[in-house]
Amino acid sequence: MKARPVLLLAVSALSIGMLRGAPGAPRRVPLTDPAIFRSPYCWRTDDAGDAVCPAGGGYLKFDVTGTAHLGLRVDTAINRGLSALQMPAVKVIVSGPARDGLAHYVAFPADDRADTAVPLADGLDPGTHYRVTLFAVGGDERAMSGWSGTIFQTQINRLVLDAGGVVLPPALRPRRALFLGASYEQAFFGFLREDEPMYRSVDPSLAWPFFVAFAFDCEYGQVGIGSQGWARFGNGGYPAFPYTWNRFDARHAKTFGPDLDYVFVHLAENDAAQPDAAVERAVAAWIPAARAAFGPRTRLFIILSLPQIKSGPIRAGVAAAADPLTYVLDPGREYQRTVFAGGPTWASPGDGIHLDAVHQGLFTAFVTRQAQACLDRGTP
Repeated sequence: MKARPVLLLAVSALSIGMLRGAPGAPRRVPLTDPAIFRSPYCWRTDDAGDAVCPAGGGYLKFDVTGTAHLGLRVDTAINRGLSALQMPAVKVIVSGPARDGLAHYVAFPADDRADTAVPLADGLDPGTHYRVTLFAVGGDERAMSGWSGTIFQTQINRLVLDAGGVVLPPALRPRRALFLGASYEQAFFGFLREDEPMYRSVDPSLAWPFFVAFAFDCEYGQVGIGSQGWARFGNGGYPAFPYTWNRFDARHAKTFGPDLDYVFVHLAENDAAQPDAAVERAVAAWIPAARAAFGPRTRLFIILSLPQIKSGPIRAGVAAAADPLTYVLDPGREYQRTVFAGGPTWASPGDGIHLDAVHQGLFTAFVTRQAQACLDRGTP
């Protein structure tokens, strides 16, 4: 992980001054503005126009023009108790004719304020049209109260432009997908350095869902809760998956629409100590609940764990549900034998369990190939 280049923008008095330096009052755009695309089922919004991503994995897409500066107003009071290295961060990509779109990371300051400035980009050409993507990398999910409280949630109050800035709708991919899982989807890369920002160890934007969504031409939602399983509780006070998949947190339920083409669920690595019967029951009960929530046309893909933990009970649960558009993907054996036959490890050299960014990309190929084969076949 230390070899991955990053650029951290400090939230300094100088940069805040630049953000406020354009003639006229800066324009503050609520996150409910229809020109701002919020990744599906990752963000909840309120009547004030704020947007909250309870766990890392959500992103925003929009275009801007007419501004030299781009920033956010965020709420860091909800993160009270986190250190500067544990705070939520966003990964920022601004692309235009003379800007290559190199990603950089911006950590929220640990200043315990309900409305604080976070500069994202300066020196833009007001006459140029830019494409912007912001990934919510998230805070340290090991901290408690993320489920019943807010400690590692990401809250963005406003997008900030110069007085003449305009937000425009972005170009979007035609399909929609949702990815649900645990630390692979979070995504923890197998290295954890307590002396570095959390985004150096956890970055959902580099996980396999990003690449699979691209392969299937999807905008997508992604929610990964570390340590969670079909029958095991997760980090941050989260209950087991059947109690959280349809909620933002303990206080806010999700309302799904019929817009999802695909839903991928990858769990079981954390269920090793759970009874087989509990896992089978959880799978068998979740499938009809998901079908009722997502509608009749959504394809459901349940991915078995790489080391084949609880594969038997999961397959039995899928068989018991007998849903014609639910598929089991088993990339594990193929992945390990094909890619890493004779190699030292199929996972991150950090802990030999999780996938680092390179291994996440390799995992993508097997998930995509098997999912496409299911779609070509038409029925499980």
